[in-house]
Parts: sequence; C-alpha cells; structure tokens
Amino acid sequence: MPARRPAAAAALPVAEGPRVRITDIGFEGTSPERIKELRPLLQTTTSVEGLRVGALQQDAVDRDVATCVGFFRDRGFIDVIVEHTVQMHGERAILIFKIHEGGQYVVDGVTVFAARRSDDASLFSFDDRLESLDRPVAHLDADEIAQIESLYLGQAYRPATSAEIARCLHESYLRRGFV
Repeated sequence: MPARRPAAAAALPVAEGPRVRITDIGFEGTSPERIKELRPLLQTTTSVEGLRVGALQQDAVDRDVATCVGFFRDRGFIDVIVEHTVQMHGERAILIFKIHEGGQYVVDGVTVFAARRSDDASLFSFDDRLESLDRPVAHLDADEIAQIESLYLGQAYRPATSAEIARCLHESYLRRGFV
C-alpha cells in the first residue's frame, strides 16, 4: 500500500456581488430605422419581471457585437466598428452598443480583365496570384459585362458581392461552352 500523503484543506472566502440584470439595450451612432432592424437579431435580452432574467452574459454580448458588425457590413459599411459599454445602476444595467459606421461603399462599376493563373491559384482567386495581362477579355463582350454590372450598380457593396459577380462571369463563360 502506498504511503499516504498529508492533505490540507483550503478555505477561500467568496463575496458574491449582486446579479446584474440588463434592463435596457441602447444604440449610439446609427439611425432609428437600423436599430429597429438590428434589435431582433441580438441574443442579449432585457429583464422582464417574472418572465426573463436578462442576465448580463459576456459571451452573448460578444456574439451581439459580431452580429452588429455583420449587419452593417452587409449594408455596405465595410469599415464599421462596434463597441459596447455597460452602465451600472445598482443591480440594473444598460447595455449600449456604440456604432461607428464609417462610409457606405457602393458598387460604381465592374471591370473585367484577362488574367493568367499561377499553378496553385484557384479559379476565383482575387489575390496577387493572378497576374493581369492588361488586355480585354476575349470571350465576353461589353454588353454582357454591362448587363452584369447593371445588377449591382449603385447597390451597397457587401462582402459577398465580389463572389456573386465572379459567379455571374463564370456562368457567362459556361453558357459559351467554356469550362
């Protein structure tokens, strides 16, 4: 039988503070119309006596910040910055999202250029592995490019816009028999 090691007990005093409840969620830096669209997308809930606790949960707040960023980027505000603060009032708290929208990006044109792929480049790569040949695209005419451009012209630029335009171009090539 192995030798018994001496044991010790540790007593750690814990002084719990009050449970913080979110009583309101506020927004700064954006329009009332956008707040109305954004509010239902948030995971953080406010306290309703007898119905919802509305506890302050940092992981939910972090997800809400990410939701706000995605919301604004999908509307063309690519440079958006979202911060949050909590204003304490005893056991009650107000969660405030501070939004710095930046400028709204819109599509003002589509330029298609011929490129040569390097060996490891994927078909729709938009990075520096594609080398511009600075010549017109041989199998698309200006009217077809203008038609694709008209689908996006003046609309808010979203992170998915480039991929959507690339898909339209790819479909144009497929209709012409190119793979």
